[in-house]
Amino acid sequence: MIKINDTEQIIRDLQSIEGPALTIYADINPANPLNSGEAWLKRIKNSLAEIPEIQESFKRKPSLNDQVLKYLEANKPLEGRTIVIVAKLDEHHDLCIQLYAIQAELPVVDLAHGRVDVRYGEPYITPIIFAFDEFEPTAVLHMDRNKWRLFEYFLGEIEECSDALKEFDADDWKEIQEASQFVEERLKTKVEATRAGDHKGPQQKKLSTWVSKIHTKLARLLEKSLRGLKIERLVLMGNEDETSHFYNALPKHIRRNVVARIQNPKNEKEPNKNDLKARLEPVLEAAERKCEMEILDEIKEQPGLIGMEAVIDGLQIGQVETLVVPFDVNGTIWRSPNHEFISANESVVKELCGDAEEIELRDHIFDLAKDFGSRLEFVKGEAKD
Repeated sequence: MIKINDTEQIIRDLQSIEGPALTIYADINPANPLNSGEAWLKRIKNSLAEIPEIQESFKRKPSLNDQVLKYLEANKPLEGRTIVIVAKLDEHHDLCIQLYAIQAELPVVDLAHGRVDVRYGEPYITPIIFAFDEFEPTAVLHMDRNKWRLFEYFLGEIEECSDALKEFDADDWKEIQEASQFVEERLKTKVEATRAGDHKGPQQKKLSTWVSKIHTKLARLLEKSLRGLKIERLVLMGNEDETSHFYNALPKHIRRNVVARIQNPKNEKEPNKNDLKARLEPVLEAAERKCEMEILDEIKEQPGLIGMEAVIDGLQIGQVETLVVPFDVNGTIWRSPNHEFISANESVVKELCGDAEEIELRDHIFDLAKDFGSRLEFVKGEAKD
């Protein structure tokens, strides 16, 4: 699993690779029927054969193609939905390769038709670097009576943070267990106290004091763990009363980042990763789509620039603060010979610059946003439509 704390080193490793190099993005999702029988490997092989630059540069055997394919054969099966490969041959003709298997789709990468995107030249690493920034990591606090556990969810994978909350010892968890029993009886106790005319009976006071003490300590430990993991977004998982109590015990700045409180998975004592993801992913997906629609609503209200030509023109004169594009952005734009002017209209470029070069928008969208100081936001679902 790639964790958020791993991403800085991965980026440094990728950026240290000097071209020319081979970059491959491929859909290997085993749930996709089109990948049965390792069809993804055949597609990579066919795509490599179509790149003349590699054939000319590496006539010596084994070629870069041969060595990459041999490496993939030797490392089957690969797990994930998308693989990212950057490979080249060193001065001794030995293979230098970086391979990452990711449980997510990457923005801009054109896997829709061939399900393979192969390039040769300067390493095309912008999509994976952007994905590290675009896909926000999430911490999941599973609140079980005997022990609370913290999980990290990032790029479609989930893993327990075994060192989190480690300062809680066996006696602490015993107190949690007893406090949790009180929490479960809270409603019943409240009803009985109300009937008796005693809204602040000793049982209720003991419950409030005990739960407050334990939850305050856990909130401090959780805050420390989230800081170490470099994670802000949080999901609380457990029974409704306990997650509600703990939510109220959290500092305000953490409470603002709680995106959901969800029920326990089927096996609440020992939930496996699939159980956790089944509960978590629909909630996070809904939160992402809601946020994207809110961004589009803001653009409509301002009103913002809408449409390829208006946005490209506005981008170059500093009118675009947030550049919103479909996750699988496609289309072509036109660029002047000196690369200093772009437009969605070929005739405009030719009139101003004498000639125009047609380029793929998806290949340049990252640089356009960066060069003109715009925040780039990819959207899916209803917002994409």
